[in-house]
Amino acid sequence: SKLSKYENETAVFGFYNAWWVFGEVAKTSEIDYAIFMAEAENVGYKRTKRGENPMPNDLYDLEYAPAKLDCKNVITQYDQDIKHFEDKQADAEQEKTALEEKNGIKENAATQKKIEKLVTDIKNYAEKIASLQTEKAEVKSILANYYENDSLKEIYTERTDTVLVSHFKNGLLSRYKSDDILLRKITQLTILDAIRQEVVWE
Repeated sequence: SKLSKYENETAVFGFYNAWWVFGEVAKTSEIDYAIFMAEAENVGYKRTKRGENPMPNDLYDLEYAPAKLDCKNVITQYDQDIKHFEDKQADAEQEKTALEEKNGIKENAATQKKIEKLVTDIKNYAEKIASLQTEKAEVKSILANYYENDSLKEIYTERTDTVLVSHFKNGLLSRYKSDDILLRKITQLTILDAIRQEVVWE
């Protein structure tokens, strides 16, 4: 009977006793028992009827902040975005001037409505440009703090700096987020970290 205990959560596999299997495998000399039987309360998600909800992950962490990043390209992208809105603003200014001249000769309600819309557009473009310039300055400061010659500074490679992680996880640099599994050399925060300290890697 100990071989055929019914597991409700794995019914698709039929009848078996998962813990008996784990115990038998763990008896082999090639298996590190502590590592093999390590328990994880959280594995990154929780299944619900509506789908998967994000949860902490005891197994491993993601890098989030990439080890290599073309910092110049990051700033160039901001410059391009700023120029894009500056061009749109200039076009709107030019169109507004032309319509105002036209409306001055012969007043027209439809033309006046277009002018008012352009005034709103110009204001929105100006606000977007200002926002991008502020964001660009903040990103330059972040990159200067954490990166040197397009490489993450050695002091931050363990990714234990929560501010650094937040910049890439859900902050201004989220578009450059790294989804690679983090391989720490010193710090032990996850099961993978512990395994890497115990196992001799060839």
